[in-house]
Amino acid sequence: MRSSGTPVTEPSAICSGLRRPRGRSRKALLATHILAGARSRLREAATRVEGLARLARELSPQRVLHRGFSITRDAQGTVVRQAAQVTPGDRLLTELAEGTVTSVAEESESP
Repeated sequence: MRSSGTPVTEPSAICSGLRRPRGRSRKALLATHILAGARSRLREAATRVEGLARLARELSPQRVLHRGFSITRDAQGTVVRQAAQVTPGDRLLTELAEGTVTSVAEESESP
């Protein structure tokens, strides 16, 4: 059994279920069958990779910024997620879809 859970089929079993055209050996028939299976798996893998790449593009931070959000970091480069992380006088760098803004905190309020 393969790690994917599919049973391993013996080459003789594969060949016995296939009609052999005149002049073709079992080895040639088996090689053709294996090659077709490999091509099919490669196509499936390529489709999956393409879908994952599309998902990664959609979830990228740059796409989020283009939707109007921003990413603010403190002077050490740590992302600021809560107002409690900021004290008056802290220098902040805010990344926008097109450019950055440097600012100094005057006050912070936590909920």
